[in-house]
Amino acid sequence: KASGFHYGVHACEGCKGFLRRTIRLKLVYDHCDLHCRIHKKSRNKCQYCRFQKCLNVGMSHNAIRFGRMPQAEKEKLLAEFSSDVVHMHPEAADLRALARHLYEAYLKYFPLTKVKARAILSGKTGDNVPFVIHYMKSLMEGEQFINCKQIPIQEQQQHSSALTAGFGGIIGAHQGSEYGFLGMGMSISGQAPSDALELRFFHSGQSRSAEAVREVTEFAK
Repeated sequence: KASGFHYGVHACEGCKGFLRRTIRLKLVYDHCDLHCRIHKKSRNKCQYCRFQKCLNVGMSHNAIRFGRMPQAEKEKLLAEFSSDVVHMHPEAADLRALARHLYEAYLKYFPLTKVKARAILSGKTGDNVPFVIHYMKSLMEGEQFINCKQIPIQEQQQHSSALTAGFGGIIGAHQGSEYGFLGMGMSISGQAPSDALELRFFHSGQSRSAEAVREVTEFAK
């Protein structure tokens, strides 16, 4: 008689306890080819066939429904399941450790997430704004490098030629400046039209970095 929904199927307390002991203790039963009939009175005669019947009807440790289970018991079951997965697939544990290491290293040396980047770009933060490149030549090369895989080769060449013709004279005339120019003949104290290029480069680079960190974080969970 079923007492509830256990391990993915409606099962009795006896079968629930049998499957739990088998999984937790990692029991291996002697093989049996007799295909014994398992019912209430004979279920203890052949443990191998009983376990096979549990699997055949759909009982599985992966199908646990926590419901209103106490948090301590839930965490205990999850820890046991995680240890089983690590034991079966050690390479997955190595990948999670690598992802965790990369994520912590990123936050240690460059603590800027996608949310913080959006706040900075929208002017809704009072924190110190991260360093932004003001040297036009480096700015153009950086933007071209980021977009090199997204723009066809011919368009890249045309884009590069146009930028060189438009800014080459200005960059060459002011290479001795400590900060260079923000673009099109305007000094750092003026309102440069190339601010949009600078902002676009910053947004492109930081959004890609934050997205990569998000993917690594999701993988590490």
